Amino acid sequence: MKKNLVIFCGARFPNVPADELALLKIEVAAFVKIISADYNLVYGGGNIGLMGFVATEFLNNKAHVTGVIPGYLNTIEILHEHITETQVVDDLHQRKAMMEHLGDVFLILPGGIGTLDELCEVLTLQSLHRHKKLVCIWNWKNLFAGFLQFVETGISSKLIDDNLLKACLINENLGEIQKKLVGSKANLG
Repeated sequence: MKKNLVIFCGARFPNVPADELALLKIEVAAFVKIISADYNLVYGGGNIGLMGFVATEFLNNKAHVTGVIPGYLNTIEILHEHITETQVVDDLHQRKAMMEHLGDVFLILPGGIGTLDELCEVLTLQSLHRHKKLVCIWNWKNLFAGFLQFVETGISSKLIDDNLLKACLINENLGEIQKKLVGSKANLG
């Protein structure tokens, strides 16, 4: 039986030159082609930006795709009408809670402040022992360097538990994350 991979990512594409964006899409499509044999997708439900691209790639590879979207975001993120299942919730808090409940593994792809919020939530819940699910961060073009530095500074200041990132898989190479997820239990406990 397939596991559920929760992907948090942007409802926009990064503003990079066209060739870099094309490479990003090729890399994500290649990842999904392999990972969709073992995982279904749970994501934010939108049809735009990287979020919509990821969902479409999972659909193209015959995976079950569950979108979780607050009703009011349908005018902003535009609900993906072709996904397998849509869960409409009242707000972002319910969205995150449902995605966290449905997911077996979390993967953070490039995104903005909403993606960072989702990452912080799953890390916080993990540090509070509310789940033992693997959290993977694709540090594409060092996007999360500032956040990771913040965490390291917090750890050295004893404001953040020093085990926080030890339970994460952080890599600049999406292929390396894919290798760890395929065929693994992808669970910390």
